[in-house]
Amino acid sequence: MLYEVAIKTPLRRLFTYESAEALEPGSRVSLPFRSKDRIGFVWRQTIEAPKGLRAIHQSLDQIPIFDAASLQFYETASHYYGISLGELLHSSVPKAVRDGKPIPTLEPKHFVSKLADLSELQKTSFEAIHKSFGRYENHLLLGDTGSGKTEIYLHLIDQALMEGLQVLMLVPEISLTPQLEQRLAERLGSDISVFHSNLKESRRLESFASAWQARSDIFLGARSALFLPYRKLGLIIIDEEHDASYKQSERGTYQARDLALLRAKILNIPVVLGSATPSIETYQRMKDSKPQQIYRLPKFFEAPKPQVEIVDLRETWKGEEKSFITKKLHDEISQTLGRAEQALLFLNRRGSASQRICVSCGHIDECEHCSARLTMHFDVRRAICHLCGFQKTLDTKCEKCSAEEFFNGGIGTKELESQVAERFPEARVARLDRDQALKRNEMERILKAFAGGKIDILVGTQMISKGIDISKLSLIGVVLADQGWSVPDFRAGERSFQLLYQLMGRAGRRGQASKMLIQTFRPEYEVLKYLVVEGAYESFAKKELELRSLLSLPPFSRQILWTLSDQDESKLMNISEGFVRRIKIVASCLGVEIFGPVPAPLSRWKSLYRVQVLAKSKAPSAISALVRTVLEDLEARPLEVKIKTDRDPYHFM
Repeated sequence: MLYEVAIKTPLRRLFTYESAEALEPGSRVSLPFRSKDRIGFVWRQTIEAPKGLRAIHQSLDQIPIFDAASLQFYETASHYYGISLGELLHSSVPKAVRDGKPIPTLEPKHFVSKLADLSELQKTSFEAIHKSFGRYENHLLLGDTGSGKTEIYLHLIDQALMEGLQVLMLVPEISLTPQLEQRLAERLGSDISVFHSNLKESRRLESFASAWQARSDIFLGARSALFLPYRKLGLIIIDEEHDASYKQSERGTYQARDLALLRAKILNIPVVLGSATPSIETYQRMKDSKPQQIYRLPKFFEAPKPQVEIVDLRETWKGEEKSFITKKLHDEISQTLGRAEQALLFLNRRGSASQRICVSCGHIDECEHCSARLTMHFDVRRAICHLCGFQKTLDTKCEKCSAEEFFNGGIGTKELESQVAERFPEARVARLDRDQALKRNEMERILKAFAGGKIDILVGTQMISKGIDISKLSLIGVVLADQGWSVPDFRAGERSFQLLYQLMGRAGRRGQASKMLIQTFRPEYEVLKYLVVEGAYESFAKKELELRSLLSLPPFSRQILWTLSDQDESKLMNISEGFVRRIKIVASCLGVEIFGPVPAPLSRWKSLYRVQVLAKSKAPSAISALVRTVLEDLEARPLEVKIKTDRDPYHFM
């Protein structure tokens, strides 16, 4: 008997082997591949026998790991994103599974729920979603932070459990899983199966086995949890669906939100998407759906939104006050502390300062391997590149002209924390950024202390815009809002609005008066005006959709981004131009526009020069045909440079 098998290799095809025994699709086998023994996944039986046929050594599973629906999901995802099926499988399963080791047998988990009553509006949303159990439908819970979206999630999960179904709840950040896991366990009465890349392998294997054996019914995780071998999945919940972290942008790029919709469609089950600021793509799709299944939820505690006030840094920096802790921000913090309330200061930087500029010649320190500016860490006297990791000793003199006077352009979280502590010596100040979160349990410790009133002022990066529920938080200070606005990305305005609106939702969650102070060198930035209008998100989305439609940008078109890289800049450009000539022949027949090649915004990274080529079309089928044709051509005639294919790109650096 002949079988097609998926094996970890960059080649985007299945491999045919023979077997003396009957094999089940979805099961693991050991087999010879080139000069080594490997583990593969049986995909399907076939009758076509190629030359040089080799035999499978043995089957490793009595019961297939993946059922027919899971195999269809994997194969469709592989074709859509142009990822090798074997590599997609290999990256999705725990190490023990891909090494061919036995999967442990687990005891079933039991649940006893303790749920609060829903409001009438929440109940209406719950009942409408519950009616869709057993068929593919998308539902959008559109509500500010504190509007009760999580309570609806809990009731839907409880209902699914009573009907014998498994539920997958996706969150954008691994760091959000511990507090949500605790909340689910407390309200639903048992342990939750968690799955993400930072877990110990033993726990990843346990969650994988729980999905396969249907020993657990609630699964919580980041995007990799989408690939578990569920046996009776009946509901998918995508919390904070707008978050860019759902996009896998490294090797094997994919959008987990879109793949969740694909998996639900194959299984014929509903998907619930929740956000205060949905992605423009999701909002457009849901707005045009018939019937329209958008459930608008008001804030649970009827309180005014934080008062938004803009501080023009151009004015404050004209005089003597060249500090990001402006007089206005200082006064607001003082008043907040005087009321025994808490403040959150947001700055989307880590380290001590973003850069330094020589006052004499204007030189800025740059990485030797990337076209990126170095971040100054004055406490350890190091200049560090946070893209490739390069670092060097921080010189006291300019490396270009030897002058000794510098202007520190910008401010980082470490320095801001230090300045706040110096200005408010009686306050308890802490910092939460990626550097801190990398320390084991540090993020949980800081958030617990902040929630418990043991921290008066918390300084942080984007991490503090998510999942924080602090009753006495009444002041949000956006120290330098301009960071992130000038990136070369058509979604910059959308992301800026989402970030600021999410931050605004962190204050005044228990009904007290609150304020959001936004400091910027560009107070006229259009995004800012939408924060204070009635129906802020939908007003912004309406304007953004008009602009995207005019420019034929997603969701009104589909894109592919190819990034080519090499150490030799001249060779790279020559090959890139040849690549464009090759794909333009196919693209013109399909009606697809091609742009480039052009240097990438980050034109050099890890000693490699980088250029980009963009394809755009209003027809998804044309984009699919182009991806398939180009990848087949690249396998037949590989380029002499590295190339990365990103369908539906989210990042353009």
